[in-house]
Amino acid sequence: MRAVQEASTTETAVLPAAPPAAHARASFGRAPLALGAALAAAVAYAAFASGAISLPQSVRLEVGVAVITALTIILVAAGKLRFAAFSPAIRGTALLVAFTLWMGLSIDWSTAPDLGWEELNRTIAYVLVLALGITLAASMRRGLTVVALGFLVIAGVIALYALGGKAFPSLSPLGIFDLNHTQTFARLRAPFGYWNALALFCALAAPIALRVAADRGMMRLLRFVALTILVLLFVTIALTYSRGGALALFVAIGTLLAAFPGRRRRRPTDPVSAPIAVPERRAPAEGRKEPELEHV
Repeated sequence: MRAVQEASTTETAVLPAAPPAAHARASFGRAPLALGAALAAAVAYAAFASGAISLPQSVRLEVGVAVITALTIILVAAGKLRFAAFSPAIRGTALLVAFTLWMGLSIDWSTAPDLGWEELNRTIAYVLVLALGITLAASMRRGLTVVALGFLVIAGVIALYALGGKAFPSLSPLGIFDLNHTQTFARLRAPFGYWNALALFCALAAPIALRVAADRGMMRLLRFVALTILVLLFVTIALTYSRGGALALFVAIGTLLAAFPGRRRRRPTDPVSAPIAVPERRAPAEGRKEPELEHV
């Protein structure tokens, strides 16, 4: 009996303690889910309110983001959420904050200071949403992936809505929404009301869809959904006829391919590239003439 107790004590002492981050994330509870739902609602409202760039939609969005930020600060102070980020995210946030400060200073010499105040309030909301996204990613297991997938789902819904104006323009289920938003312009622009804004929004989500679809560690169903959304994003950008959106898409995809951590040149001996490897040229058999190549 004593030997059993000693063995139990030894095993207990040997067992490693869980890291503090794991305990912290486990104790967050439903706070990250609530923050994620609030952020998703804010992004969706901004998109379907024509970008929320005019009154009173912009004021509603900015007040809502301010309330979410205040509640998030309280939850961070109470230990229900956590704010932490890698150095690239911190540098990007610092650049956006510096741009916001410069915009605030430019009001002093602006010819339309009232419009300058509106732009300043909108940019402050951008900074707050970015900080909320960082907080959400730091407060969940695989939080960065969850945030990216959430944005991808919203972009897919917006692309479907935009393409609905081409596929089903007469559809208006129960009068909740109307897909006949291409009756004036053939270029896709809904729900933002501006084709360049729609194309840029889809271009931001395209690298996420490509990354998820190419990740063999993801579930097959999730990869298939990401690939489907990627096709929808490509078609939407094409039907906006936005040159800026196409350029942003090329830059985003090119940056992803250049920075992809698993990227490497495959050799002909690799299993994936073996079927398309160039075969060695064999010498013709004795007494057999090598056929000449025909020029087409």
